[in-house]
Amino acid sequence: RDIVAAALERANRNQDIYSAVIVTCDHPHTRVADIMVPRYRQYSATTAEPVPSPFYPNHNILVQQDSTTNQAKSDVEQSSDRIDNPNLGWADIDWIRSQTSLPIIIKGVLCVQDARLAVDHGASGIVVSNHGGRQLGGEVPSLAVLEEIVDEVGSEIDVFVDSGLRSSSDILKALAIGAKAVLLGRPTLWALAHGGEESLHRMLTTLRSEIVADMQSLGCKSLRDIGRHHIYKGRGRCSSA
Repeated sequence: RDIVAAALERANRNQDIYSAVIVTCDHPHTRVADIMVPRYRQYSATTAEPVPSPFYPNHNILVQQDSTTNQAKSDVEQSSDRIDNPNLGWADIDWIRSQTSLPIIIKGVLCVQDARLAVDHGASGIVVSNHGGRQLGGEVPSLAVLEEIVDEVGSEIDVFVDSGLRSSSDILKALAIGAKAVLLGRPTLWALAHGGEESLHRMLTTLRSEIVADMQSLGCKSLRDIGRHHIYKGRGRCSSA
C-alpha cells in the first residue's frame, strides 16, 4: 500500500491536474510482466542500442533506486512482489476511498454483481473491461456484457468501456448501448510505436473523421442521437433516429 498511498497523496495535492483515481482490478498478478521483462533483456543483448526495461517516468517518486547500479528499476520489477497479493478485495477499495476525495473509477468489471458492488463501495464510475483479453483466456468480451451492466448501474454512476474496440463503428456501438465513453489502448500504442506524436495525431484525426462519417450514415447529428434503436440483434427491425 505504500506505493498506492504515495500516488494518492500526490493526486490529493494536485487536484488541478488529477480529476479521478482509476483502480485496475482485473490484473492482480504480474504474469505478463514476468514473461515480457526477460524478453526486453534478451532483445537488448542483440541490438546495437540497449533496449530499456519498461519504465514510466511519472512514477519516479514511487519506485526505489537500485543502489548497486545507481539506476532506477522499472516499476514493474520493483512492485511485482507487492502486486501478487491474493488478499486484494473490496476492502482495499474502501481503504482507497478513505485516502482521497477524488472520484474513484474501478476498471475491470465484467458482470452485474461486481458493478453493483462497485456502487456499494463508493465508486463514481466503472470501466467494463477484460484487460484487452490478455489476462484470462476465455473471458467474455466487454461489449457482450455492457448492456446488462448499463441497465443495472448506468443511472447511478458513469459506465465506460474498453477492450477489443478498434473502429469507429465499435465506438458507436458502445455509445449506443449506453457507455459514457470508450477507452482506446492498443490503437494509441500502435500509432505511437509507428511514428510517435505525429502518428498518434493522425490516427485520432482519422478515427474522428470515420466516426463523423458513420454518424452521417446513421442519420445522427450528434452523439446524443445515438441509442439502442440503432443496434440490430438479429430480430425485429432497427429504426432510424
